[in-house]
Amino acid sequence: MRNKTRILGAAIAAATLAASSADAVAYAETWDNDAADNDFTNALNWSNDTNGPLFTLTSTNDIWTGTVNLEGADYSEFNSPGLEVFVKQLNVGTTTAGEFRFTDGTLNSQKNANGGNSYNRTVIGQNGASGVFMQSGGTYLANKVHVGYTANSSGEYIMSGGTLENGGGEGNHGSSLIIAGNGDNAGMTGLFEISGGAVSNFIRGVELGNDDGSIGTFHVVGTGPDAIIFGDNANYPDTNNAYATWFQYPESVLKVGIDETAAGITPIQVVDLGAEGGRNDVQFEVGALLEPYFTGTPQVGKWVVLEADDFIDYGIAFAPSVTDPDWSFTITNNTLEVWYGLGDSGYVTTNMPPTIEYVSGEITWDGEAGDNDWDNPVNWAFNDNDNNSLPAEGGSQAIIEIKTADPANHPIYTSEYGTRTYSRLHIGRTLDGRLDVIGVQLNQAQGNPMYIGQNAATGTLNVLDGATMSYSANVVLIGNGGTGIVNVENGSTLIFGRGNAGDSVRLGLNAGGDGTINVSGGSTLLTRTGFELGATGNNALLSVQGSGNTIGIGSQGSVDGFWYHRGGTLQMLVDTNGLSTILVDDYGDDGTGGDAYFYAGAELDVDFTGWDGGNGTWDVMQWEGTLVESNLAFAAEVDTNIWSFAFVDTGFTTNGVDTLRVYASGFGPEVQPHITEFSVSGSTVNLSWDSELGIHYNILSKSDLVNAGWSTNTAAIPGAGSTTSTNLTGPGEVEFYQIEAYEE
Repeated sequence: MRNKTRILGAAIAAATLAASSADAVAYAETWDNDAADNDFTNALNWSNDTNGPLFTLTSTNDIWTGTVNLEGADYSEFNSPGLEVFVKQLNVGTTTAGEFRFTDGTLNSQKNANGGNSYNRTVIGQNGASGVFMQSGGTYLANKVHVGYTANSSGEYIMSGGTLENGGGEGNHGSSLIIAGNGDNAGMTGLFEISGGAVSNFIRGVELGNDDGSIGTFHVVGTGPDAIIFGDNANYPDTNNAYATWFQYPESVLKVGIDETAAGITPIQVVDLGAEGGRNDVQFEVGALLEPYFTGTPQVGKWVVLEADDFIDYGIAFAPSVTDPDWSFTITNNTLEVWYGLGDSGYVTTNMPPTIEYVSGEITWDGEAGDNDWDNPVNWAFNDNDNNSLPAEGGSQAIIEIKTADPANHPIYTSEYGTRTYSRLHIGRTLDGRLDVIGVQLNQAQGNPMYIGQNAATGTLNVLDGATMSYSANVVLIGNGGTGIVNVENGSTLIFGRGNAGDSVRLGLNAGGDGTINVSGGSTLLTRTGFELGATGNNALLSVQGSGNTIGIGSQGSVDGFWYHRGGTLQMLVDTNGLSTILVDDYGDDGTGGDAYFYAGAELDVDFTGWDGGNGTWDVMQWEGTLVESNLAFAAEVDTNIWSFAFVDTGFTTNGVDTLRVYASGFGPEVQPHITEFSVSGSTVNLSWDSELGIHYNILSKSDLVNAGWSTNTAAIPGAGSTTSTNLTGPGEVEFYQIEAYEE
C-alpha cells in the first residue's frame, strides 16, 4: 500500500499547486524525512509540513519561489512518474551533507509558472558542506547548475540515466553548468559524471574550476551517454544568446573513458544554435588537464572527445596520472582527439594558442606523424613550420605535393573528411608519393596540368571501394618522365573532366615515362576530351579487367572525345561475361568528333581472366567518329594461335569502320568423343565413348536421319577419364545417337 499512498500524495500536491492563490506566501523548505520514507513529494518530510502546499507562488510574475534545502543523514528521492514539480532553488548540502536521488518524473527549476525565465539555481555543496545529486531517470529542467558553490565545499552530479535540460545561464563566460567555478571562492571541488542519459537543450556552456585553486572534473564514461550537447536549445526565446563555451582552468580535469567499441566515447558538443556566429568556443587555460583511460581492454585507435566551432586556447596537457606513452592527443579542425597506439600525434602544448593555417601556397605531405591522417597537420610541411598547417580548399595558388621518403606514410582520404575540392594536387612529382581515396569523393579543381609520377619519381593513386576522384586539370600526366600508377577498383570512378580541345589525360607519353591505369570491379573511367596512350619505347598501359566496367572517352562534359594510341599497350581482359567495351564519344552526335587513331607502335594485349577461356567474339572499342589510323598490332605475349583482331563496320555509326573486335578460337576437347561401345538390352541403350576430364558431353538423338534434326537426349555428362559410359532409354524401334563435347 505504500506505493499507492505515495502516488496519491503526489497527485494531491500537484492539484493544490495548480489551485494556489497568486498572493500566497513564499518560504523555504528544509528536508527532515520525518515520514522516514525518503519521498521528496511527501509533505511530512519537510520542515514546513503544516504550512499547506509543498511549493507555492509569489504574487509577482507567477515566479515559483520555494527554496528546497536537502541535507541531513537521510537522502531524498524524487520518483514520481507523470508528475511535474516546480521549485525556485534546489540546494543539496547546504550546511551539512546532503544527497538527492532523482529516478523518475519531471522536476522543473528552470522557468516561471507562466513560461518565462526565472534564473533559478541548482546548488550542490555550499557553506563548507558536500552535496551529491544522483540522476538515473526522469527529466530535470535546470536553469543554472553549480556543483561545488562556495569556499571549501564539494559537489557531485552523478548521471547514469534520464535527461538534463537547461533554459539559460548567467555569470562568468555565460556558463550554465559551473563545476567548482564560482568566482573567487577557493578550495572548492566539483564533479560532473555522465555514464548514461543525455545532457541536451543547454543554452550555455561549462566552466571547470577557477584561478584560486578550485578544481572541477567533467567525466564522460564511454558510449553510455546518448548525447552531451551545449548551446542547442531551440526553444529558448532569444537564440542570439544561445551560445555555449567550454572554459577550463588550470588543474581542472576533462576525464574520458574509452569503451571497447568502434565509437569509443560519446563526444561533447559545443554548438552554435542558428549558426549566427556566436561565442561557441573552447578555452583550455595553460595547466588544464586531460585524463583518458580505457573502461576495458586497451585498443589502438583515435576518438573525438570534444568538438566546437572554435578552439581559442590550447593550454591543455595530460594529467600526471597518464603515464602510458601510447597515449597522445591533438586539436585540429575544431576537435579534440585522443589517440592510443598510433605514435606521437606531434601536438605540442604552448602558452600561446597555435593557429591552424590553411595554406594557399605550396604544401607538402611528408607523413611525419605516420598515421595516414589527411587532417593531421603533423603530416604536412609548409616553410619549415611547426606542424600547424593544412592544405586549403580551392584557391588558384594552393599546390598540394604528396611525396615522402617512406611510401608507407601515405595519406588515406576516407569518408570522415567528406567531399572536398582542392586546387592543385600532384602525386609523386619529385619524390615517391601515394594517395588512397576510399569510399568518398575528392575533387581537384584548378586548370593547370597535374602530375602523377614525374622527374624519375613514382606516383600512385588508388581509387577504391566506391570512391570518386575527379580532376578538372587541363591535362593529367601519368608517368611524365617518372612512373605513374592509377588503380580504380570496386565500383569506383575516375574522372578527367577538363582538357577543352586538348587531351584530358596522357599516359606514359613523355620520354622516360611509364604510366599505368588499371580499371576493375565494375568501375568507371571518364574523360571530357581525348585520351593519349603511350609513346614508342615507353611502358604505358591501360588495363581494363573483365566485364561490368564503363570506359567513356569524351563522355564527361561538352567536348568530343578522341583516342590517340601512340605506343604502349591497351590490355583488355575477358571474363566469363565478356569484356568492357571502350566508347570514344562524339559529343552531341554531330559527326565531327569521336575519332580513333592507332599509330605505329600501338599494341593490343588480350587474354582471359578468371577462367581458362573459350571461343568467342568481343568488341574492344567503338568510336562514333572516324578510324583515322589503324596501325595496331598484338603485343608479343598474345597467343596468336588463339587470338585475332579486325577493324570492322558494325553499323554503330555512319562513318564506316567503327569497331575494334577480337576473336578467340581453337578451344575444344583434345580427345574426339568416338563411340567405342554400343549395346541394346530391351529398351535400355548403353553407350561408351572416348572422353577426358574437364570436358562435358551432350547425347544427341533422332529417329530419322534424313528428315529430322538432332535433339538433346541427355545433357551435361562430365567426362570420367579415358572412357565415359551412360545408359539411355530408347524411345522407339530405331534411334540414332551423336556425342557432342564442350568445355565449360
